[in-house]
Amino acid sequence: MAHHGQDLGGAPGPLGFDREEERLVAMAALPSLFCVLVNPKDLTGNEDLDTRYQEVADKVRKDDKRSCRGIKNLDAAITANTGERQATGFVVAANDTTLRVLTCAHVIDDIFTVDNHNQFNLEEVNALFRFDVHCYHHEVNVRTRLINQKISERLRFPTQTRVIALDTQKDLMVLEFDVGYLCDRDETDVGGARTWCEAMHPVIHRADADPSKMQKMVLAGWPPQRAGSCAIGQVSFCHWTYDAITAVNFKGYTMRLLEIPGMVADNGFSGAPVLNGAGQYVGVFHGVFNLSTGYAICSQDVRDFLQEHNVLVWEPNDAEEA
Repeated sequence: MAHHGQDLGGAPGPLGFDREEERLVAMAALPSLFCVLVNPKDLTGNEDLDTRYQEVADKVRKDDKRSCRGIKNLDAAITANTGERQATGFVVAANDTTLRVLTCAHVIDDIFTVDNHNQFNLEEVNALFRFDVHCYHHEVNVRTRLINQKISERLRFPTQTRVIALDTQKDLMVLEFDVGYLCDRDETDVGGARTWCEAMHPVIHRADADPSKMQKMVLAGWPPQRAGSCAIGQVSFCHWTYDAITAVNFKGYTMRLLEIPGMVADNGFSGAPVLNGAGQYVGVFHGVFNLSTGYAICSQDVRDFLQEHNVLVWEPNDAEEA
């Protein structure tokens, strides 16, 4: 099996890099990216948890609607009936058998709001939601088959994961799964076999230092049906507090934000790495404000989160770390 902890880093990148370098940075990140799918589970048989979930979700929905009153273009919380949610994730730690993927927490934002975080422990979060991923290699193979079908109608075979670290106030979440169960190609519909992905899924490393003002960045993400999409922007500030960006913080976020004008991204980019010219991440994409400026959770907050939850620690400690 390929070693999945291979380095995807290098020396710090320059303040600016040309279109070809931007393309190379985005392309190099693709094997490390995952489509993250989240679906509410059927809680039949677990009435106590179902009741608690409904109570929290109802409160979140009411609080969010009150906070959004009079404000345009601001989504309310996801409700129990919304269905599937999608985000981008990327590998931050790996060994020969296991991958850990960092993504955003707001794919489960129907269970938290301001002053109402940590309502459920990790075991309960994994009981409430099903978390699945599939890799870029599988997506490429899906696109080469059944070409007469719409991209959105072609079947994918995702791998179920579990949440091992969560901070809803920082909008960060880590998923863990056995790499041996990642589907590469499935031809069972035509009498063939299902094969497992043996390609590398390299760790994307965190940059040691904050980016400089006007440093160019690449966002590599996975909006619905558009794996490998990217956006470009230049850093204007590294550590805005949330209230400096918007007076509306009905989720009670506490992370500091990297501001990148021009980095406009669609739904599904949340959780994607913001990359410098060396392919190192300097932030985790959070969202777009004012239709023209992207914001990412700053590198220091990500570092503190990963350290607090021992995401980069393995037993035995035989893995490459971010």
